[in-house]
Amino acid sequence: MLNALSKPRWMTFRRAALITGVLVYAIGWFAALVLSVGRLYATTWQIGLVCFMAVWVLASVYWGLLQLPERIADLKSCFKNEHYDQWARKMNDWFANNWGTVVCAIPIFALCASLAYSGMFGSVPKLQLTDTSVPRFALDRPGTTPGALAPKIAKPVPAPPPQHLLPKAWYESPAIGKFFLLLGVAMPGMLAGAAGAWLFFVNIWFLVGLSKFHVAPRPTILVSKFRLMTDFYLYSTGAWFVGVASVVVVFFSNFSRDAQAIVGVTSFIGLTAFMGPQWLFHRLLVRSQHELVEMAIKESPPTKNSGAHQIAEFNDRTDPQDMWVLDFSDMLLVAAQGLLAPLVLFLKTVVLRSN
Repeated sequence: MLNALSKPRWMTFRRAALITGVLVYAIGWFAALVLSVGRLYATTWQIGLVCFMAVWVLASVYWGLLQLPERIADLKSCFKNEHYDQWARKMNDWFANNWGTVVCAIPIFALCASLAYSGMFGSVPKLQLTDTSVPRFALDRPGTTPGALAPKIAKPVPAPPPQHLLPKAWYESPAIGKFFLLLGVAMPGMLAGAAGAWLFFVNIWFLVGLSKFHVAPRPTILVSKFRLMTDFYLYSTGAWFVGVASVVVVFFSNFSRDAQAIVGVTSFIGLTAFMGPQWLFHRLLVRSQHELVEMAIKESPPTKNSGAHQIAEFNDRTDPQDMWVLDFSDMLLVAAQGLLAPLVLFLKTVVLRSN
């Protein structure tokens, strides 16, 4: 993951995504030409989609790291804590930590490499013995047992051909060069997943730390500040769900258990990365409203002798504000985006089983 906090801001989101995507695809195509599979590489649409998915997520991470310091600094007025600036700098350093991405990339690379290896070299059709029945007349011979006749009578029948994710030519011998080519092209996608996973884990730590601060009794200001942070989460998770949709398209023709697990985990990360902050902001707004009511009661508590004007002023100060940053319809729309990919694959499974 790029250390985006120190990179020039003129490298815009769209320009970075376009340049990186073309570069990754071009390097893969050059390697395919060396292996004499350039035409196969160019006609495999899944490779182009994986390149797009990878650079889209990586560019989103880059954009997010550029926005985070300003967004975190804007939240300072929402809390009564003298050490907020020091804590904010610490969190920014953790968000932009390259070694965290590397740590997350190691298990992702090992998992993807093992899945690719088993798909290319472990799915060769094998002969299996299916007809092991022994004729009745053979058992009438003296000294004959079914166990002795079964190996002689069994008929080798080819196993059903496996369902491949890519065109069949990728699995034909020699496949070792194609294996490393696909692994290299998928490397940016693995890095994108690792960057998203690292930000997901650090964001949990960030939200936990944010919940420990003493909130200021200014619910209206909190709503406006939390709205800016919510826009950041909304844009980031939207870009993440574009990557999840790309994964669904790639695995749609071969919806295995591995594909189910990948889509389920990535959808869970996207949903919790957005809904978690919304729940925390709701709790902080409720806490801020309680602080405001207690302060109003201490300063000018209403009494029996209070006039209508004083009571109305007190009610205006303590009137409950909107306790959610986003409307229910907006949160439902985001939740639908996160659940759409697993729902599509689930419906496909139901249709295949019914047929």
